[in-house]
Amino acid sequence: MTTNQFQPDRLRRLAYHLIRHQKKLRKNSCCYMPSFTDETRSIDETVPYYIYPMNEVVKLFPQEWFINKNGFAYWIYDKRRTTFSSIMSFFGLYSNAFYHLFIPGCQNPAIFGGKILTSNATPNDIAENMLALIQQYEIQKN
Repeated sequence: MTTNQFQPDRLRRLAYHLIRHQKKLRKNSCCYMPSFTDETRSIDETVPYYIYPMNEVVKLFPQEWFINKNGFAYWIYDKRRTTFSSIMSFFGLYSNAFYHLFIPGCQNPAIFGGKILTSNATPNDIAENMLALIQQYEIQKN
């Protein structure tokens, strides 16, 4: 099973979870995912991302996610891919919408609503951007 269609209900569930549990979640928790060059598989650069929303996906949808021995989350229908592509497939996000939600400084409020987020974004900040993206989607759909 693959998901290419936007899944607003899944994303809304995550956003409300982040709002409800924001005091329990670690704030200012940015991690860095290595980005590899294609030919040598050497690390080209690292990409910052918000880890706690991704960790919460595993808790909210445990039947569909697992953590590998290296500690990275994968959607069970997307095992051979990265955490990033699993998140994109699970929520039906294109890369620019994924960046808007999960990568500090890569927000595009003019298109997706919400606001620019820094590495110090709180769970509530991220949830607000998720809800704004859903609202933009629903406006465009109608």
